[in-house]
Amino acid sequence: MKPKTARFGLRDYLFYSAVTLAVFLFCLCLGSVRVPLSETLRLLAGVITGSHQEASMAEKILIPVRIPRLLCVALSGASLSLCGASMQGLLKNPLADGSTLGVSSGASFGAICAIAFGLTLPGFPFGATMLMAILAAFLSLILILSFAWRLDSSLSTNTIILIGVIFSMFITSLSNLVITFAGGRIKSGGGRLYASSR
Repeated sequence: MKPKTARFGLRDYLFYSAVTLAVFLFCLCLGSVRVPLSETLRLLAGVITGSHQEASMAEKILIPVRIPRLLCVALSGASLSLCGASMQGLLKNPLADGSTLGVSSGASFGAICAIAFGLTLPGFPFGATMLMAILAAFLSLILILSFAWRLDSSLSTNTIILIGVIFSMFITSLSNLVITFAGGRIKSGGGRLYASSR
């Protein structure tokens, strides 16, 4: 007897698309300055059709600030879900994700090191932090797969997950060590990052 596979139909896609759109509009309206839903819809329609007018306070809040942030958050969430689904499919384990395999711990360690050592990119204040996080996550994945291959050349799922958990604990301890010796710099760097994102 074949196991049942979960499949989405057209009704499911339409429902979740409507929920996503409703949440998007809800997030656009709420904030430190609340914008009525009717004005939000009018501004969005004006932007889509190209007939919007400048100088509105709501437009100055929605178009350059809230819409880019919401799109960034939506794309980040979609990327994370896609990566998690890919790892679960490849490793045939519903518990596998970035935190289980130690990739997210490696990314955190890279970002912490970038802030602790004051690494910067010209013209892009926190670009070095993001770049270090990406590189550390990629190197973490390579190290985990290398260690798993040395221990088990067949690269079985259980070996990869166990190595990932051990690697995650080790990297977390290194991150705590860096934070202990450079806590003030990390707090000031994190404060600047938070202030620039507001």
